[in-house]
Amino acid sequence: MLKGQICFVTGAASGIGRAIAELFADNGAEVIASDVQIDLLNSWISARNASGGVGSVSAIEQDVTDEARWIAISKEIADKHGRLDTLVHNAGIGVGAMLQEMEGAVWRRQVAINLDSVFYGTKALLPLLKAPASASVIMMSSTAGIRGTPGLSGYAATKAGVRLFAKSIALELAHEGSRIRVNSIHPGIIGTPLWDSEDGAGHLMAGKLDAIDGKTNKVDINRVASVAVPGGIAGTPLDVAKVALFLASDLSSYVNGVEIPVDAGVSA
Repeated sequence: MLKGQICFVTGAASGIGRAIAELFADNGAEVIASDVQIDLLNSWISARNASGGVGSVSAIEQDVTDEARWIAISKEIADKHGRLDTLVHNAGIGVGAMLQEMEGAVWRRQVAINLDSVFYGTKALLPLLKAPASASVIMMSSTAGIRGTPGLSGYAATKAGVRLFAKSIALELAHEGSRIRVNSIHPGIIGTPLWDSEDGAGHLMAGKLDAIDGKTNKVDINRVASVAVPGGIAGTPLDVAKVALFLASDLSSYVNGVEIPVDAGVSA
């Protein structure tokens, strides 16, 4: 579905980002994967490429909050490929804290990683996205970007920002006559490493649902899903990656400026 495409995916060392990078490569794309956790990213890519198969994945170390790094990456891609077919903004964090307990630094870090990076990257890579006949920008938001969630105000605010940034840029480019599609994906309860962080948004939610193992202090994602998801089943990173594959492919050629929940009905 993506044979010959050049795709860039942030936050690709684990979770949803890794699943997207792998599925894109499996469908013929040449994937440039970035993450600040470069050792983890390289380890996965080495194992993946050694196993053979179509497509390829290469690694770039990147702090997505560094605008200068985005500009440098744009030049690197321009020099090597001259274009970019798909950009996936996946890097993100979520910190769980009630308003009175949240420090300004925590708020600003979520804004920097979840929202500022999307602005920096889209702006820096836009000239490359205009090079092919059509291109796709996929922005990873969340169901928290659609509806409010107690204790997740910082995370929700940034993800809501991503949602409306995507819509606004989609219209801006369409009015210019561009064939770049810009859409957002909104995962719900998806089993990823983000749930393992004790100060994470997921950990706070799980605590309210009595879904934390008392011995290991780890989140029981299946318990969370049994309470919070219609049907009671947690999603997987691959569930989200399949939607990203659709948005990156020509199957979505008439899909622009939309939000797509991948949440088994949580946001219905």
